[in-house]
Amino acid sequence: MTSDVQLTYVSQAKKPYCSWYWIPVLLIVSLLSSSLGAEGDMLMVHPPIPMSEKAFLEKDYMKERRAWEQKYLIEPAKLRWAGKPWEADAVALVEEVFDTMLLPHFKLGHLANRFKALLKVCGEDSLIEILGANVCFRVNWDWRDSRELTLPLLTRSGLPSKLEMILLEHRQQEMDQEGGNLEGLSARKIQVLVRALSDSNYGPESEALLLRDVLNYEIHNEVLKTKAQISDWLDSVAGCQKSEWFKLTLQGLPDQVGLEGTRH
Repeated sequence: MTSDVQLTYVSQAKKPYCSWYWIPVLLIVSLLSSSLGAEGDMLMVHPPIPMSEKAFLEKDYMKERRAWEQKYLIEPAKLRWAGKPWEADAVALVEEVFDTMLLPHFKLGHLANRFKALLKVCGEDSLIEILGANVCFRVNWDWRDSRELTLPLLTRSGLPSKLEMILLEHRQQEMDQEGGNLEGLSARKIQVLVRALSDSNYGPESEALLLRDVLNYEIHNEVLKTKAQISDWLDSVAGCQKSEWFKLTLQGLPDQVGLEGTRH
């Protein structure tokens, strides 16, 4: 009796899977076959999208962005570092950071040890310190790894607006983990956003870069949150010495904020 049961079980176990499992496969094959022409070519063929040779593409923006960083952030720093024994190391490291930041999903944590060594000998230098704090944080994405570097920088005055944007965005990432009152940081983020509108480093030829910096900074940090902040922002945009298209674009920025001053 036992052997009969076992034989029956083995016999049933060797049966193939139910045929309905093949239905989706047959449907897919059928759809693919119906979309092929007589010679196996896809029937749904669209012509390439026409593009002007003068079109400004993302790669062009990245190239322009990197040239701007070299001119307004790195070259002035190279003058400060001239003749220092660590000059070559600083130039190579800072340029590598900005080159890497142009890449999608970039990583900077592997540069932390080089920054730590440079920070021991360079003294007070905002560019090196801000980038160094950012890089050290990105090793483990832990505020404990960079907070001691960051806090003194928050009292530093006269920072270029772009560099201060990097600093405040980094501090925001720290505080998202650490916790604490963000009110003071939020007020400063609005100040740097407004100050960027009159930054001399963003001349008429750099309006597209400034626009992108402001939009990215506001969207990532949610700076404008209340009606009063929106009103002040619109006044600042209206009064800045920029082109009409630049102003019109930034005047639409508060549309991201709800009627009651809260985010969608």
